Amino acid sequence: MSVINCIHKDFHGTGLSAVNTSTGLISGRPFGGTAILFKKSLATNICLVATNNSRITGIYISTSAGKIVLLNVYMPCNYGDEDSCVEYLECLSQLHALIVESDAIHTIIAGDFNCGPMSGFFPLLHSFATENSLIMADMLRLSNISACVSDDGLRSHHGLITHCVLKQIIVL
Repeated sequence: MSVINCIHKDFHGTGLSAVNTSTGLISGRPFGGTAILFKKSLATNICLVATNNSRITGIYISTSAGKIVLLNVYMPCNYGDEDSCVEYLECLSQLHALIVESDAIHTIIAGDFNCGPMSGFFPLLHSFATENSLIMADMLRLSNISACVSDDGLRSHHGLITHCVLKQIIVL
């Protein structure tokens, strides 16, 4: 995360890493975390959302019409066990709390939801969207596309696991 504000001179960034660097030497492949970059010229209109969860990074954007909350997510994978499901539901619960506690007039949640229409977590995501009056904008506008390709050597999997979920459609 130390380099996020060095990506471009005109941008600030915020985020949380899933890698614990406090133990000193990091071995293996660093993984996980979320971040948002925004133009420095907009910084006076940006306020950080406290999530304390490396799977969710958020900002409030003040506009003349009111606040927008933008949340970037990297949801847990489905490993077919109860722990995966519990972790996924915990992230959805935290997203719900952020929406309910927010005074924003618009909500945008975008990122890697780690589920497509045929996955086991999709009913959970669909219920979450319905219960929070959210629309899955990408699912409404896109068809027959893949944003993820996985090949385990035996078969190739294609799917749409990244989504954009909105509280209201924003016309810019």
